[in-house]
Amino acid sequence: MIKLSKTQQAILEAAGNSENGQIIMPSNIRGGAVKKVLQSLTNKELAEQIDDTYIITNIGREAIGLKPKQDKPIKKTRKNTKQSLLIDLLNKPEGATLEQMVEATNWQKHTLRATISAVLKKRLGLEIISEKIPEIGRVYRIENTL
Repeated sequence: MIKLSKTQQAILEAAGNSENGQIIMPSNIRGGAVKKVLQSLTNKELAEQIDDTYIITNIGREAIGLKPKQDKPIKKTRKNTKQSLLIDLLNKPEGATLEQMVEATNWQKHTLRATISAVLKKRLGLEIISEKIPEIGRVYRIENTL
């Protein structure tokens, strides 16, 4: 059993209960303390750094009494591309309509559908949810599995 400070416990519980498992520092932790807390969490393998963010690990989830999530290989995409913009749109809790994606990427609808199917689902392994909402139309979003 890993001994956690009150701060570590609170941070891990917030990350464990979030959709994406991202570690967000409370407002009362600032400056050098942020670095020390994150370093402590990664040293104990309670969190891992992916790009510029820190994510709770399965060890961290178990330390606060949560079930571990199934690990999926994370495939990286380049930043500042239309594909990354599309992923950002689909990661929003409300998702995005085809019209919103067309406006953001300047792609045609058939190109977006093909990208969702072939690239996002098959190549990157993302779980894309599509649902029809009466007032809005079809909405696509990424099902967060972290």
